[in-house]
Amino acid sequence: MTIRRILTTVDATSGGPGGTARWCAAWASIFPADVVAIHFASVSDWPLPFVTTRPCSGDGDAWWLADIGERLHDTWVRSIESAGVPVRVALLHGNVEQVLCAAAREHQVDLVVLGGGHMGRLGVDVLADMAHHILAELERPVLVVRGRVIEPGDGPVIVAVDGGVEARTALEEGVRWAELTRSRLIACTSIQLGHAPPEVLEPFRAREIATARADLDHMLSPLRERDIECEGLVVAGHDRPGTQVADVAASHQASVLVVGSRSGLGALVSSCSQQLSVHAPCPVLIVPAVIRRGSALSGNASAETSSLPLPDAAPAQASLRPIGGHSR
Repeated sequence: MTIRRILTTVDATSGGPGGTARWCAAWASIFPADVVAIHFASVSDWPLPFVTTRPCSGDGDAWWLADIGERLHDTWVRSIESAGVPVRVALLHGNVEQVLCAAAREHQVDLVVLGGGHMGRLGVDVLADMAHHILAELERPVLVVRGRVIEPGDGPVIVAVDGGVEARTALEEGVRWAELTRSRLIACTSIQLGHAPPEVLEPFRAREIATARADLDHMLSPLRERDIECEGLVVAGHDRPGTQVADVAASHQASVLVVGSRSGLGALVSSCSQQLSVHAPCPVLIVPAVIRRGSALSGNASAETSSLPLPDAAPAQASLRPIGGHSR
């Protein structure tokens, strides 16, 4: 899809190596896109930190609010402005998910970028859940900034794929990002193995890997015909699929990891995308099966379909269920 406007959250950590402002400064100009930066300048309602906020009140809060506004303009989004990217800022309060969705609709954005600093394990889990809620509500891609931001083109674009329609959409989006950044594209399929005696497990493992490789070759053949640099990679192990793909992203120093998520299922999203949005070592782009577009520069919102000549279905589908066991 075409990205013309990005909505991002910013705070005191945003300009750091793994911050949202740092990502927008490095990546927004390649689309090119302008940025709407939002900070929730309000007080969290315990016991739901980072989820629900209330307006500031009183002289003490007024002083703090003025200080936050000054830092927002002078420090937190400075890296975006210094990169020559047009940026607007806003201080908001309320339920974070609802406010972000409302702001995304108001500003007709094409991509929502989320991130957070030192929030601990609870903060990480909340951020992943927030990303998938926004994804289901807006039907637009959500990028979760994880790990260290890598400059466009300095690392490959890795796409997690299987036999689902959401993986097809993710691959199409991964191709666009790879072309924009002139990066190598890696399509990765992971197979979770169960626990069984070696004489039982090994034949299943070999068959599953062979099937997955055939599926990947079939899926990537139209891209190779267009001279798009891409490769298929199959990994198999006892870890969850998301963990295996995250390890691949770490070993290849990926600049972005693209994964699909089922559309219209609310909280019942792809377990792989949920795992990656929490544990990935690099920014994760989560793509819905159907992308709803609504950029201010592209007219009214509409469902976007791809024109990439990818095959409708592979001749055989690799089984991604555990062999000799059940998914954890």
